[in-house]
Amino acid sequence: MFEPKPINLNIRANLKNLFVEEVINNCPNLAPGKSRKNCLLILDDRTSLILDQFISMVSLIEAGVIGIERLSLKRKQFLHFHAMYFVEPTDENIELIKKDFPEPSSAKSEKNSGGEGDGPLYNFVHLVFTGPVSDSQIQSLSSNPRLVAAMMSIRQMSLDIFAVDENLYTLNFPKEERLFTKEVNEKNAKTFEDLATQSMSIFTLLQKVTYVQLVYEPGTIGESFAELMKPKVQFLVDQVSGTKLSKEEYPPVFFVIVHRAFDLVTPLLRDGSYAGQFFHFLEREEHTIEGKHIGQNEEVTTQMDPLNENDPIWLNFKYKNFGEASRQINEAFKAYFQKVSKSSNGQKKKENLEDEVRELPQLRETIHDFTKHIEAFSKISAKKLEIKFEEVFKLEQGLATGKKRNGEPLSVANINRSELPLKEDQLRLALIARLAQNSDADVVADALFDPKDKESKQTFKQLLAFFDKAKLSDFGKLQTDEDFDPLKTQYYRPRADELLHALVKGKLADLKNSFQFKTIDIYPKNSSLRPFEKNCFKGNGGLNAKDQSPVVAFLFLGGVSYAECAALSAFQESKGSGDFKLLLGGTSVNSSFFLMKKLLALVKEKAQPSRKSSE
Repeated sequence: MFEPKPINLNIRANLKNLFVEEVINNCPNLAPGKSRKNCLLILDDRTSLILDQFISMVSLIEAGVIGIERLSLKRKQFLHFHAMYFVEPTDENIELIKKDFPEPSSAKSEKNSGGEGDGPLYNFVHLVFTGPVSDSQIQSLSSNPRLVAAMMSIRQMSLDIFAVDENLYTLNFPKEERLFTKEVNEKNAKTFEDLATQSMSIFTLLQKVTYVQLVYEPGTIGESFAELMKPKVQFLVDQVSGTKLSKEEYPPVFFVIVHRAFDLVTPLLRDGSYAGQFFHFLEREEHTIEGKHIGQNEEVTTQMDPLNENDPIWLNFKYKNFGEASRQINEAFKAYFQKVSKSSNGQKKKENLEDEVRELPQLRETIHDFTKHIEAFSKISAKKLEIKFEEVFKLEQGLATGKKRNGEPLSVANINRSELPLKEDQLRLALIARLAQNSDADVVADALFDPKDKESKQTFKQLLAFFDKAKLSDFGKLQTDEDFDPLKTQYYRPRADELLHALVKGKLADLKNSFQFKTIDIYPKNSSLRPFEKNCFKGNGGLNAKDQSPVVAFLFLGGVSYAECAALSAFQESKGSGDFKLLLGGTSVNSSFFLMKKLLALVKEKAQPSRKSSE
């Protein structure tokens, strides 16, 4: 079996420790000790999903949680238990909380949300909100005497974030399509302000920060967003540095804000990594894989196993080339099976039988881990063969770079549309040609769609409208002759790869593809230390932090793709890249399949009102 590679930044572990230590143990009477009280945990729909990503019921029980209940459902009275509400600070949730503590005058005439008895549901209450609570919401809570009498603590923590993988997160921002714009104005200001507030959750999972550099592209939404983030991060930094309990310095954080307009092409491409092809061809959005489990009576059941750092095969191979990963995993499984078979067929002494029985569960688990991935590779390979993926993949790469694998130029005029049986492939290639090569939209449509297929042409133009709202200028050519490698099947490089390279080398304003990034340095008040004046990736410039490796946290406004995750992770592991921890994420995490699905759904949704008016 493969040894799992070291993890230097684990979102799931950080969030678990944070929730237990800061959220639960910091509440009066809930901290470990003789006087510790058990508590009920009350969640809303969103916080329930957030917790599912990083903590188990067993861990919650160990932390003193004896039950979990849903805020929106009817609940029974538990007057002698402590109740912790961990919910979003929405007006709807505030009203639901107040209903758990009905006024005495209305208690007889109206049932509370518990549906049983009169009066409050709980006598001891702790309120923990996942973000800032407004003054009007505080006043609303304070207007309920029974709630105030039961309230033992109220706090707000930036904890509105979803753990996807060990260093991959998503904000699951519900209004992401509003980010596809060229500027922040009065109409969308609230959307960006809400996103900036939620983005502070990224710093929460880093736990302690004292030096932050905001990295952004000037003249774009990224600059406006950096300005929104600046006072929030400054307040956080001042709070941490002003804490009397600890005066130690923490590693510098580079917070890289990438608006999707920076690279509209990469999310459309199907990259060659195992992760990229897993989520595209198996059409999965959740980080789970289908596995067969053998029960006590030898019955076989199919379950969805999590894909995370606890799966060593996924951890080691998710960003490796699909073909190479498949070959290595199959070879390792054959070697492991031969080793086990040879050991089992040999004559074992009686004293070794006990060891053999002990090893059986581990043997089954290892075979299970191998087989579920090998089956996934088999399914993906079959789908790729069915749709002639390799040919279309070459076209995607060629249109994105303007070159074929042999270095010859490739334009949309060179493509034979009869080779593209799937409408999705036609739409994808049309968008890539338009965005990567700045080809005329009508020329692209005529080249890739049948003249009679007016529906596809219309859909293409509607899809393009989303990207044109964000597009600021011509992308230019990313791939240059000197770094073009005709031996690689995937030779397109996401622009974020070059951005990270420039950041590590300290050459943000000197990139060869004309785009430039600027920075805002944030230090604690009265601090004389300026770590960002030196290259933090080659020495910490005087920091005395225990772990001096800087953290580079990417936030993609408009979603991050698996192609970008693979490229940035590969760069971090490359020799000579400097020592740093990498944190990746965005308003969403998309495979090319789900990006297209999401965009097509938006097109359909926007078309519905016009249909109704015409009817």
